[in-house]
Amino acid sequence: MTQVRVKDLFAPELQQGIRVFGGGQDVYELASLSPDETEAISYCFDTNMRKIENVSPKLAACYRPQKTAMMKWAQVAKGIFPQCKNYSYPAMPGGLGVDFLTPYLFGYGNSQTGTGAREYFDTAGALNTGVLMGDWRLTHVAGTVSRLLGNTTGALVAYHGCATVGSKSFVVLFQDGILEVGTTPKISELYFKSDYLDMYTPISVPPLVSQSIEEGKQIYQYNTPGMIPISHVNGMSIYAAPIASGDACMPLMGMCFYEQAFNISTMVAH
Repeated sequence: MTQVRVKDLFAPELQQGIRVFGGGQDVYELASLSPDETEAISYCFDTNMRKIENVSPKLAACYRPQKTAMMKWAQVAKGIFPQCKNYSYPAMPGGLGVDFLTPYLFGYGNSQTGTGAREYFDTAGALNTGVLMGDWRLTHVAGTVSRLLGNTTGALVAYHGCATVGSKSFVVLFQDGILEVGTTPKISELYFKSDYLDMYTPISVPPLVSQSIEEGKQIYQYNTPGMIPISHVNGMSIYAAPIASGDACMPLMGMCFYEQAFNISTMVAH
């Protein structure tokens, strides 16, 4: 494996306007990928991107240029996982898997004992059981902070990838990978921090966020400070300041890299 700095690894993407919010982790171990692994990850990305494009060409146009970065994140994830395993799609026993993020993969804590937040939580910190049925719903209360990543259990706890031995996971959100679908946008600011870094102010949402990015559809896109990697070592928190109360469907767009047992356990639990 090779040790690389984020600014060097993603230099070509940075020139294209694709940034990384690494949360204070600036150096990673980079594992190599075989041609079969590269093909499997590429196939997963392209297949899912075509489905996104069927619904929203503008979202696909935003996320497709981030493919080369996602391939590199796959190498980073492989370098973080403790054993030498190979990717396939779908994952095979004893190997590594990759897929686009879903509520099931995001809400792994219902079946795993890894460190960190487990599911989408409402503003009171109580479990929103709708997520366990396969959706991205949150309940906002105007003037009360909502949590997209992280929860409150006495003290603030960041969201981590799964830390369970043999079932580790690594999540990467796309740049501008926070959506609101089917409901009028309710958020005015977003705040990002990690276990390693808490120094930035919140960022305002785009001025025209209340206008759907696709004509005739309710698809709204929030901005982020870049692609957001989340490991079992360095957790992330994303807090939202809602200006209106009510339920919101807020999918997180990204990819999940994992040891094969992680996804098997999640599916069985649900």
